[in-house]
Amino acid sequence: MTNQVRQHRVRPVNLDLFRFHFPLTAVTSITHRITGVALFLGMWVLLYFLHLALRDDGSERLSVLLESSWSKGMLVLLVACAVFHLVAGAKHLLMDWHIGESLKAARMMSWSAWFLSVSLTLLVALAFWW
Repeated sequence: MTNQVRQHRVRPVNLDLFRFHFPLTAVTSITHRITGVALFLGMWVLLYFLHLALRDDGSERLSVLLESSWSKGMLVLLVACAVFHLVAGAKHLLMDWHIGESLKAARMMSWSAWFLSVSLTLLVALAFWW
């Protein structure tokens, strides 16, 4: 009995998560959660921009701030997070309604979510810098 207990306790303790290969559906789900957190944090930047816009002397400062590449890049990143979160959320809702639950359909929906998100984000980025 003691020998079995010792054998049971011998197992890997430190797993290297970068050695695992996650399927696209898992990456899509994890990215959906990460974009939700990014949107929550980015909301504070947007609220600061709104605060500047509503102040009497802040509109000039806001227009100068929005002309910089840094703020345009941040806005494009926030739009990318919002678009992906919306599209992946719609995918998750469809799966909650038992639409596209098969492995093949789930992969197709994940690829579609990524393609649609990247396409819409590129259109918005072009609109910002055009």
